[in-house]
Amino acid sequence: MAVKYTTTMQIECILTPPLGTQLFETAISTFWMDENGILCANTKNIERTIEHYKEMIKLFSSFIKNEEKLCFLTDAINVLHISKEVAEYISVEFPKYIKAEAVVTQGLFKTSLTTTFLRLNNTGMPVQLFPSVDEAKTWLKTYL
Repeated sequence: MAVKYTTTMQIECILTPPLGTQLFETAISTFWMDENGILCANTKNIERTIEHYKEMIKLFSSFIKNEEKLCFLTDAINVLHISKEVAEYISVEFPKYIKAEAVVTQGLFKTSLTTTFLRLNNTGMPVQLFPSVDEAKTWLKTYL
């Protein structure tokens, strides 16, 4: 049976914050810092706009210490589409704050957003897609 994805369907994320962790909310994601100093995020299933990513960039800048860029782990299971304009904005802004990004996801995301991540890789910021949180964290730790 095929599943029809709508803008109101939220899929359970595979990346979860430990109990008691301080969470930071934006319109499109929930963020926390893990025990290794990796910024983690769970995505929300809503349309992504440049304004949403400007809010995210503001949060990124609040975590930057001594001009050290962040290692970023995203559970992108709820991201079904990013427009060309938003992808271009991300490809310019993310490398200013992010040292490396690991994306954990399954299903539709792998095919629908490949272009966005190819753009990021072309900026010199390493980006990798992973099927599991453990693999993603192992890879990101090489950039800490």
